[in-house]
Amino acid sequence: MDEIYRLIGKAIEQFQMLEQYFYLLLFVETIGIDAKDINSIPHKDIEEFNKLEKMTLGAKLNKIKQLKIIEDKRDTTVLEYLKDKRNYVAHEFFNDNKLKSEKEISDKIEELSLINKDFDLINSAVKKFLIDYAKNN
Repeated sequence: MDEIYRLIGKAIEQFQMLEQYFYLLLFVETIGIDAKDINSIPHKDIEEFNKLEKMTLGAKLNKIKQLKIIEDKRDTTVLEYLKDKRNYVAHEFFNDNKLKSEKEISDKIEELSLINKDFDLINSAVKKFLIDYAKNN
C-alpha cells in the first residue's frame, strides 16, 4: 500500500502542476500582463485574478476551450482525459477499490503508474506551450 500512497502523492503533484499551467494560460490571456510580474496587476484586474485563482480544473479547461487558447480537438480531448483521471484519483479511487488482494494492489499500482506517466508527458507539453504562448501574446 505504501507504493499506492506514493503514486497518489505524485499524481496529486502532477494535477496541481497542470492546474497551475492552466491558471497561467488564463492569466496571460485574460489579464494580459507578464505572468512573472504578478505585482504589476492593475487594481481593476484583481477581481478577475481572484476568479481565475479559485476556478476548478474543469472550469479552467472549459475557459481555455471557450477562449480558443487550445483549439486542436486532439489536444482538448487529451486534456479532458487527464481531467477525468484527476477526478477519478481525487474523488473515486478509494471508493471504487477494496484493495484486499495482492493482484488488486498490483493492478492499481500499474494504473497509477500509467496515470503519472501520462501527466508527466502532458505537463511537459503544456509547459512548453505555455512558454511559447506567453512569448507570443
